[in-house]
Amino acid sequence: MEAESDDLNHRLARKPHDLLMSGDVANPETRLAMQDNLDGIDTITGRSALYIDAAMGLAGDMFVAALRGLGLPQQDLQRLMQHAAEPLGGAKVEFGTKYVDGEEAHSISVFLTGAPHSLSLTSARKGLHKALTSGGVVGPYAAFARRALSILADAEERAHRGFELGGAHTSSASGENHTEAIGPGLEPGSEAIMDAHHQEIHLHEAQDIIMDVAGAAWGLQRLDVDLDVVFCLRPVRAGRGEIRCSHGVLGVPAPATAAILEEYEIPWTSGPMDFEQLTPTGAAILAALSPEFIDKTRWPQSFGRIGIGLGAKVTSPPNALRVLLTEKPHSEG
Repeated sequence: MEAESDDLNHRLARKPHDLLMSGDVANPETRLAMQDNLDGIDTITGRSALYIDAAMGLAGDMFVAALRGLGLPQQDLQRLMQHAAEPLGGAKVEFGTKYVDGEEAHSISVFLTGAPHSLSLTSARKGLHKALTSGGVVGPYAAFARRALSILADAEERAHRGFELGGAHTSSASGENHTEAIGPGLEPGSEAIMDAHHQEIHLHEAQDIIMDVAGAAWGLQRLDVDLDVVFCLRPVRAGRGEIRCSHGVLGVPAPATAAILEEYEIPWTSGPMDFEQLTPTGAAILAALSPEFIDKTRWPQSFGRIGIGLGAKVTSPPNALRVLLTEKPHSEG
């Protein structure tokens, strides 16, 4: 096995994407060793730029469905997402396609075969690691997935901490977020809060979160996206109105979403629909991508691949996320 690993690592250093996608690595111990080695490599660079239009919001399943529209093989994506849910009780994933305003749009429906799970952050990280390993997701793409999960966990912790101390996140339509009653001497999102309470965090709807984050990371790697060349139109639309959860009736955006918007300075506005358009998982994926926020004048005019991911609600205009895959823009000078 040692000789096999040395040979594979040498080949990987030359052509990482070709080897990862080839399926040549059959030995599970070798795959795991390669995964561990590659997780520390940040030099794998994709060849494509990704543009995100979240004018109608963003959810985890919408993002994965939009990547599917860019050309991801459906069976492979379905297998990866279902495999990610197996340790958590299992799930059946179905894909839908329909035309919206003359454009092909995709949707993802998840049907849990076991009871919904609430997982500790440690267990969620283990589940995500297994999903990434089985899908051959490595390097910056695996790091993106782990970052998204950590961002979401931190936001959930901040939200729960606020409730425990009698406060909550409140959001204004102008996009300014305010956090009350975080606690004496603790700033929102501080390391003290993270270190003291991360072991207590439990993520609800853990199957959906891990499936969406793993699917997103696998899709970005398969599409050869350079994670340093990601753009998003501003502002992101968060929706408005109220949502019901274990803490009662809350305003939109949800406290965890509001925490991410504030912490990562994501430009957003409320509306246009009276429901939650930007979910915590969607916000965490966007924050983990750390895109450059641009206005419409910088949206590419040249031809590229377009993917449209649909949300669960049928609305007019459509509850749809649009992404565009193009060649990386040439740097000036």
